[in-house]
Amino acid sequence: MALITKYGSIWGQIPNTAGRVFWVAPTAAYTVEGRSYSASDDNDGLSPERALRTVNRAATVLVTANAGDVVAMLPGTHVLTAAITASIAGVTYMGLPSGAGNRMRQKTVVQATASAACFAITATDVELAYLHMVPTTANSAVTISAAGSRGYVHHCSFDMYTAAASVTTRGINATGAAANVLIEQCIFHNSGAQGEAMVLTALTDSQVQDCDIYSQAGTWAAAILCGAATARVQIKRCNFAPSGTTATMTIGISGTGADIAGGIFVTDCLFASSAAGHVIRAIDGFGATTLEAVNNYFAFTDITTSVGSTLIILTN
Repeated sequence: MALITKYGSIWGQIPNTAGRVFWVAPTAAYTVEGRSYSASDDNDGLSPERALRTVNRAATVLVTANAGDVVAMLPGTHVLTAAITASIAGVTYMGLPSGAGNRMRQKTVVQATASAACFAITATDVELAYLHMVPTTANSAVTISAAGSRGYVHHCSFDMYTAAASVTTRGINATGAAANVLIEQCIFHNSGAQGEAMVLTALTDSQVQDCDIYSQAGTWAAAILCGAATARVQIKRCNFAPSGTTATMTIGISGTGADIAGGIFVTDCLFASSAAGHVIRAIDGFGATTLEAVNNYFAFTDITTSVGSTLIILTN
């Protein structure tokens, strides 16, 4: 449904819901339709003109579990002093403007400053949408615990270049045994020796699709990491592209050498390469019977010499 302010303008599309919509401003003083307002956690947050000051006020106090509540974060940079605790089931956290947005760089920014994630998902049926997330060094933008089944992350962009390089700086870190998680239409932008865009080491019956993973400089050891507890996870239509003149992506999808009993399915993915920046190994580290890969391509592009693509053929 379109949200129309009392001044007549449309702020964006809010999901149809039987629940309440809580509005959060990025700063203490903010404007709506050219008028100035003061955000406060003493406000009820039920209109853009009475916005809350912190997301955690809504996330931990005001929302009701499984009622269809939405936390709408107004455009701007929401600087966090602690992780947003998504511990109440069935809540949607979204940036504005919504709709598909520009997933290259969404207008609502969630910037961590503490030694913690931007979002810590510890409940079922939590949705994150239309957000640009900036983690701090050695932390993840989003963590998903074993309690985060049926989580849904979509149309989000992940800044993995602002933080100083650390192999434990990650985009989405799903190390708990959550099930039926869907990650789609997200962009991960890396520069340097950061950790993985996505860690899927314990997910089951889940899916990653239509995501773009870029590296503009430095060596990225692995873009997506699976592990022994990963089971029946599909990775579909994702692009892996080191694009800078000094960028290297050592492994696109890594199985960490584990024998993954539940199986991983990789289909219709593109692993791009150039003369200077390249994926050294598209898919690696999987046991002999743990991976099915269909219609995946390795593309070599060098405008000075050749242009072409090759179907990836895997042998155990």
